[in-house]
Amino acid sequence: MTKNYKINKLRNFWFSVIAVFMSSFAVAQTCSFTVTNSGAIGGDTEYYLQLDEAGNIAAVILGGSSVTLTGAEVGSVTQFLYLVYDSTNPPTNVPPQVGNNPADIVGCTNDFMGSPIFLECLCSSDLISATYNPGTVSGDLLQYFLTDETGLVVETNTSGNFGIDESNGDYFIYALNYDSANPPSTIPVAGANISDFSNDGCYNSDFLNPGCCVQKIGCCPDVLTENDSATICSGGLANEIIDWQNNLEADPTIIAAVADINTDATIIYSTTMNPTEAIPPVIGTADGIHTAPTSCALENQITFAYILCYGPNGVVGGGDDVYILAGVFTLIVYPAIQTPNEAEVLCTNTITTFCSDILGVASNPTGGAMLSNWNASTGVYTSLPGDLAGTIDIMITSSIVGSPCTDVVTITTPACPAGCPAVTPINGAASICSGSLTDEITTWQTALEADASVIVALSDSNTDNSITYSTVPTNLNDASCTDLLEMMTATINCFGADGIDDSGANDDMLITLGTYSLTTFPAAQDPLDGLINCVNTPVINCTGDGFSATASNATGGADISNWDGSMYTAQPGDLAGTVEISVTTTNGCMMTHTIATPACPIDCMAMAPTISHTAGTCTFSSDEMENTTGTFITEYIVTDGPSGIIIDVFGSLAEAETAALAENTANGDACIQAINHEGLTDIIANVDAQTGGLLCSSGLVVCPVNELSVLYGALAGAGAALTAADVIALIGPPGEGVTGFDLGVLINLPAGFLVVDIPPFCYALGNEDCITTAECIDNSCMAMAPTINHTAGTCTFISDEMENTTGTFITEYIVTDGPNGTIINVFGSLAEAETAALAENTANGDACIQAINHEGLTDIIANVDAQTGGLLCSSGLVVCPVNELSVLYGALAGAGAALTAADVIALIGPPGEGVTGFDLGVLINLPAGFLVVDIPPFCYALGNEDCITTAECVPPVECNPNSGIISLKSIPAGTGN
Repeated sequence: MTKNYKINKLRNFWFSVIAVFMSSFAVAQTCSFTVTNSGAIGGDTEYYLQLDEAGNIAAVILGGSSVTLTGAEVGSVTQFLYLVYDSTNPPTNVPPQVGNNPADIVGCTNDFMGSPIFLECLCSSDLISATYNPGTVSGDLLQYFLTDETGLVVETNTSGNFGIDESNGDYFIYALNYDSANPPSTIPVAGANISDFSNDGCYNSDFLNPGCCVQKIGCCPDVLTENDSATICSGGLANEIIDWQNNLEADPTIIAAVADINTDATIIYSTTMNPTEAIPPVIGTADGIHTAPTSCALENQITFAYILCYGPNGVVGGGDDVYILAGVFTLIVYPAIQTPNEAEVLCTNTITTFCSDILGVASNPTGGAMLSNWNASTGVYTSLPGDLAGTIDIMITSSIVGSPCTDVVTITTPACPAGCPAVTPINGAASICSGSLTDEITTWQTALEADASVIVALSDSNTDNSITYSTVPTNLNDASCTDLLEMMTATINCFGADGIDDSGANDDMLITLGTYSLTTFPAAQDPLDGLINCVNTPVINCTGDGFSATASNATGGADISNWDGSMYTAQPGDLAGTVEISVTTTNGCMMTHTIATPACPIDCMAMAPTISHTAGTCTFSSDEMENTTGTFITEYIVTDGPSGIIIDVFGSLAEAETAALAENTANGDACIQAINHEGLTDIIANVDAQTGGLLCSSGLVVCPVNELSVLYGALAGAGAALTAADVIALIGPPGEGVTGFDLGVLINLPAGFLVVDIPPFCYALGNEDCITTAECIDNSCMAMAPTINHTAGTCTFISDEMENTTGTFITEYIVTDGPNGTIINVFGSLAEAETAALAENTANGDACIQAINHEGLTDIIANVDAQTGGLLCSSGLVVCPVNELSVLYGALAGAGAALTAADVIALIGPPGEGVTGFDLGVLINLPAGFLVVDIPPFCYALGNEDCITTAECVPPVECNPNSGIISLKSIPAGTGN
């Protein structure tokens, strides 16, 4: 029975591939293949037979639609046969068995023996090559095709050698053998698909049924690992690791691995074992330092060399990256020799090592050390009597087997003196004030020299039999605030173990017999004078010092009764001098010091009042704080401005105010300055006597004179122009007087012609209060205009009525023909203004109302009428008296010019100030500048401007339509709109 089965047939089709692998560290790299079939029918039995190199059955796989082969090693070619037979009529030697020759299966089967399947696993850089033997028919042509798994033609040639430039993936090899005289009409080319073949002409029938599959994967290179090791003592690492790295990097297999396209071309040195893509190695090498310095065990520090391979997918990551081990360096690190412990007891030093390290020979003695005194077996150095201290070097060798560690340490060798007497020190101490040392130290010396142990030491044959005392304390502490501690010692020289007096050198040693400590308290230091006016408050130098309650030994004008234990207060009239006071420290040290006592002039009790003025009216006032006791008099100096020339002196503020206002009116400013003094009777009599009666006897001044105003008035005709500062410079500071007062300048004599001495003159000058013309104009204005607004639609105007209605204040309403427009008229009520504004709005489209609040026009109109010779009232132009702006504007309406509110403000000036040069003519239609007057201050306030337009005054139309719900009708598809 014969059955036909579909399976790929490829006769005499062989792979040829050459791959060389040699390594002591290989990375497992395999391919996976899936083989499918479509030739079996119901009731058939199927097997896939994997063959070995001899062609016998190596594996038997029960068939199905597909089978997957895993673990195909790189460089291997696996051959499969597909066996199908009728289960009811099986051939011989079935089921097939491993080790059998498939040629022994004879009977009703598919043509499995003539349809082998070849699967080849290659690395990315391997050569793809195949050979097809169709026979030797003359005129036939042979062409090979390499496609990817989709059938895309990658390359065609006639040799079957496709090179090594294919990327990773699955490839199929096709061989076309055709008659050159009858070729297929369409033969696929590179870039086309193998299915484009036209399937006509004369060609081999198995062309499109290839049995050759090649899989290329990324392979990791194999290397010969470079391993090495070394043994060191901790910290003794030299070039051991570097030499290993140099050898490793020179190895040909490692050089090739670094250059391989499937590695990152770098050698990674790390102390990490078995790294993975998920846990990469930590870069670094062994440092050769024992990690536990006090440990007695060796350590193995391992450095690994890795090369990162990208794995089968040939790219970084993806979970298949591996680290190829290129070498291992093992560094055996022994712990370093630890510094041994030393234990000095009297004349011995016992050495104890760690880790049972072995003590060795001694060398390099210094000082009094001797090599023969060292016992390596016991670890003890023993100084002999008389030996001085010193050092020796000891060799130490590690006791750990195999350790190369040794070290040389320096130990001390103790001194071993002999023959010095033992003494119990005799010590003493005292605390005294600076400079008060008496017999304290000699008392201690006497006690020390009588001590039994000291007497024995003095008689000892190994001492110099004499006591040496150090420098005697100074007991001086005069410039410090802290205690001074000074030490004095008593010593005796012992000749040492050698018994030879070396005058304190070599092994001689000083034995301390005793110490005396002297604490010197600071002396009471001179205080610093704190002179302020009539008081001296001396300042102590050291915290805690205090003054005596009484003073003594007064000199000059001093009085010991003026000292109260903390300050000296001179009395008025006292001259300068000195007194002596005592200063006592916190430790009780006392000393007498001299302090200065200040001179204290007689007090001057003059006190001038403070003058101030009320701006606007410029009324001057006084706080009346002047001294009016006894003979004190307060008068007022008027000058022509700040620090200016004296105009006159007055006995009352009212008189001075009148003179200042007159000066202010005439020249623009003036000042008043109060002076309070004790009267001039005595000083004028004194000066009159110095000048031979020039003042009084000559009649220049009617004496007696006590007031400065009388004196200045008498001298006014002859006096020079003086300022208050000039007078002070002439007569001297208050209460002191002056030598060489130039009286002549006051009576218009040449300077220096009449010079006298002014006795002390007690006076005080107060503040200088000045006024200017501008300050004397009353700018206060209490006018307050209301806020106007309107109701849209009906355009009804309303007012918040916040205007000032007290006294003579009047509120009126200005109507204009639009914002900032020309005045139409002025009205006494808001209702009248509203009617006019609505009429203007109806006629011209807009109108505005602006409130004005003022204090009445009666006075201002009368003033202007007087300036114009009765033009307003007497001529009948205006019926006076007039107090309302509406009446005035109505009277002038026929002749007035077109003005805005801003024009009027510019003409009459700011509220409460008035204006010079108001052009009245423009209001009565005269040429500009024809009638100009001065407007006195006019108190008024303009409120806001509230405007309406035609649109605003149209009442809104109400609209109340019925409401409803709008919905869309559902229209079936295809029925139209």
